[in-house]
Amino acid sequence: MLFFIAPWSTTYQQTLLMDLFNFYFWFITGYFIILAFQKILNRKLPVLTQVLLVLLASIGIPSTIGFLIYLILALLIIYFLGFNRSVSFNTISAIFIFTYVFYQLINSVWFRIYQFTIEMPLNASPFWTSLVYSIFVAPLITIGTFLLIIKKISKPINRYNQLVVQQWPVYAWGVNLIAAFFPIFRTSTALSLIKVTIPMYLVILAAYIIGYLLAITLPTRSIEKSMLIQSQQIELTNLAHYTSHIEAMYDELRRFRHDYKNILLSLSDAVENKNIDQVSDIFKRVVIPTNANVETQTSVLGRLADVKDLEIKSLVYSKTMQAIDKGITVEIEVEKPIKLDRHVQVTDMLRIISILFDNAINAATKAAKPQINFSFFNDQERQVIVIANTTAEEQVDLSKLSGHFSGVLTTSHHGLGLRNLRSILARYPFIHNNRSASDHWLEQQIVIYKIEK
Repeated sequence: MLFFIAPWSTTYQQTLLMDLFNFYFWFITGYFIILAFQKILNRKLPVLTQVLLVLLASIGIPSTIGFLIYLILALLIIYFLGFNRSVSFNTISAIFIFTYVFYQLINSVWFRIYQFTIEMPLNASPFWTSLVYSIFVAPLITIGTFLLIIKKISKPINRYNQLVVQQWPVYAWGVNLIAAFFPIFRTSTALSLIKVTIPMYLVILAAYIIGYLLAITLPTRSIEKSMLIQSQQIELTNLAHYTSHIEAMYDELRRFRHDYKNILLSLSDAVENKNIDQVSDIFKRVVIPTNANVETQTSVLGRLADVKDLEIKSLVYSKTMQAIDKGITVEIEVEKPIKLDRHVQVTDMLRIISILFDNAINAATKAAKPQINFSFFNDQERQVIVIANTTAEEQVDLSKLSGHFSGVLTTSHHGLGLRNLRSILARYPFIHNNRSASDHWLEQQIVIYKIEK
């Protein structure tokens, strides 16, 4: 009886070992892909979501259809459960597919090198040597190489996401589809549906890696060049605006100085004649308005002195003067010298501040006590910009300010501005837009979290 059971038992044991190996391999793969995905995106997934994704990967992906099902389910889980739609689906897809495919590429390179240098020359048993290599050697080599490369290229991948994925989504999805072709190719060769020699396989892998990286880096550099030119033009424009503000204030001071003697002579005559009514008239009609106007402009410039980005300083000054001209009280708070986080494009932050300030002016003009507060400060591991304003409504419906509101907004321009705001913020997973409202007061916070080096 043992004679008949022994061969069956050996086959059964090998099958069981292969099943355990597959579970182990995909568990390790799923875990480190999620780990690297979070590292590149610089955002943490909830623990339960991470567990669900790792278990989903552990089931194994034995076929093309299995891989596609896993990919679709993983993206949907991350988008809906992981980030609750706070990160764009395009961003999640681009970074997750890149992370997954790159891990598989590195694993394939090392496995084929192992076959070519060890398994074939030694004519070893494919089952046992592959099993030992896959359990003890492959994870250390693959994971070490993978994490080292991810650390080096996380910044270029984020730039690719911010620029190419958001501005050229069709191109980005084309790259995603090309990238997704590799796991299909790998599965086909593993199942002997496509037969290629090991040297040829390594050549294909090298060409694929180079082509994939070029598809990411070349358009990123192209957009960066055009944005650099655009940024320089905007900087020159803002410099001109800021200079014009300074010149206007200087002209105001010069006119005030020119009229100063005449004002004093008029006051002197009125005092000598003891004409209190004339003194009061001159003081209220000439001195107070002129002094208030000059003081307002110098006060605003003084409070913005610690903003080290000229473009932001100029924009906030311009918007503040626009609000003051409409009878809105503006409070500005910049306690210490501050410069915008280097991971955020100044042009994008200018658009964000402009949208929020315009909406604040529009809302404050309808309030019983028009007021706007602007703050810009560092808070431990984050940078915060706050734009708050009084409102006509006692309690603003915050759903109208979120990207998921489908109703009718107050004006088409307001709605367009909010859509543009959401589009810009989608490029920066490390930036959060926090909102709060109560008692005729609305506050919008742009929180920029520090990216780990």
